[in-house]
Amino acid sequence: VSSCLTWADTLTAQKAEERAARQAERDEMIANGEELPEEDDEEPAEDAEDEEVPSFSDDNYQRRVPHAGFQHWKEVEHRVKVANSDTLHTYVVFAGLPYGGGEDYLAPLFKAAWHREALPMHTDGSNNVPMIHVDDLATVVFKTGTYLEVLPQRFILGVDRGLSTWGQVVKALNSAMGVGETYQEPRLSTVAHAEWFTINIKLDGAVIHELIDESEWVAVDGFAASIDRVVDE
Repeated sequence: VSSCLTWADTLTAQKAEERAARQAERDEMIANGEELPEEDDEEPAEDAEDEEVPSFSDDNYQRRVPHAGFQHWKEVEHRVKVANSDTLHTYVVFAGLPYGGGEDYLAPLFKAAWHREALPMHTDGSNNVPMIHVDDLATVVFKTGTYLEVLPQRFILGVDRGLSTWGQVVKALNSAMGVGETYQEPRLSTVAHAEWFTINIKLDGAVIHELIDESEWVAVDGFAASIDRVVDE
């Protein structure tokens, strides 16, 4: 069981590759004495509000680029992959941010809400945070380990369908048990698990939804849709 943080910089890397390809094309046109199209005179804005964030699926695993602090996790994932044999079938489950059942990642937020304090916003709230209820993650591991045949995909995204943004996570918790107030937290270096709260990637776990029937899910639609249950837990 690994982490979606080994995918954290995939979108950033993809954009960098696209910019490099555009620049290489421009350089070649200039070298050949060709005139650049007017629309190429300026680079497109990186943070356009209407820009659609692409989604990555299980079969994009070879394109994943990890968070700087999780490069060694990716190396372990590779070791698990090469350990596969006719008698030992290995899989990698990329777990989203686990919640429910008292998981500690979101404990500071729950504590702040319980004490009727404003909740921290580590970004503008629009970043996409892959998540999964801890019981659903356990089900994925169980289903993978007890599957009667060899699964066609050995790299599995363990994420729900919520596609939650950090803003939606904070808003849901505030609505359920907080005071409805937030504040901007700029000191990310002092925040435990800040890499989870600032990650921005959409992950579509197709394999997991084939493994688990709809009725077996605890929180298929994500954190915000299951907030009452999570608060009780």
